[in-house]
Amino acid sequence: MKNGVVTIIILTFALFFSAIFFEVSRPERGNLVNSSDEFNINVQKITLHKGMVRLNDSIIVSGNIKPFNDSSNASKIKFDKGFCLGDITQGYQIIKKRNNDTLIIIQSSDTSYFRFIDLNKIDEDDLTFKQFFDKIFKNKK
Repeated sequence: MKNGVVTIIILTFALFFSAIFFEVSRPERGNLVNSSDEFNINVQKITLHKGMVRLNDSIIVSGNIKPFNDSSNASKIKFDKGFCLGDITQGYQIIKKRNNDTLIIIQSSDTSYFRFIDLNKIDEDDLTFKQFFDKIFKNKK
């Protein structure tokens, strides 16, 4: 009886950790956009995965990109406070110019502006565990 329970517990842990390993190690298909990239595409297909938005199965951007308005780009569209890039339905044009942090989205005749998040840059106010430990151990050398 005890051997059967122990076997089931071991198999459960093995299944759990193998599922986590498979999910973490699965490569993303597409190009993760950084600030030096430039593109102008018509988005026909959107896929959401782990907080990322994959556009037309080729370009990957953060799904947490928020719209912004200022005097130079006043939009007619009013967004809810929690609205982000991942909430827009397909059928729009998205433009990003090289070395610029603004994504321009044109849907029908409306233009919206989103602040681009460069996931390749380190945000000192929001470190991952790896970045945190790298920072600690590199400073001690």
